[in-house]
Amino acid sequence: KDCDNVFALGDCARVKQVPYGATAAVAMQQAPVAAWNVYATLTNDTNMNTDPELLPFTYLNLGEMMTLGGQDATISSMGLVEVNGTAASVLRRLIY
Repeated sequence: KDCDNVFALGDCARVKQVPYGATAAVAMQQAPVAAWNVYATLTNDTNMNTDPELLPFTYLNLGEMMTLGGQDATISSMGLVEVNGTAASVLRRLIY
C-alpha cells in the first residue's frame, strides 16, 4: 500500500476494491499491462522530473473454460457460444 514502482499480477494482485477472480484468464490479461508498466517505469527519464504514463488494467470477461475430467470439458463465451464434451476439451487444450 502506498508504494511506488510495485507491480503484481495473478493471484497476488487480488485487491479488495476490484475483486477479480484468481484465474488464469485474469492473469493473462494482466500480464501485458504489468509488463508495459514495468518497462515504462524502468525507461522513464528521471531527469525530466515526470512520472511515467502507466496503463490502467481493465478486465474483459471472455467466458469460462472448465475441464470435467478425461476428454470432457465445457466452454461458455459471453453468453454467445457454448461447447461441451470432447470438442470443448480439444478447444480448451488449443487455447491453453
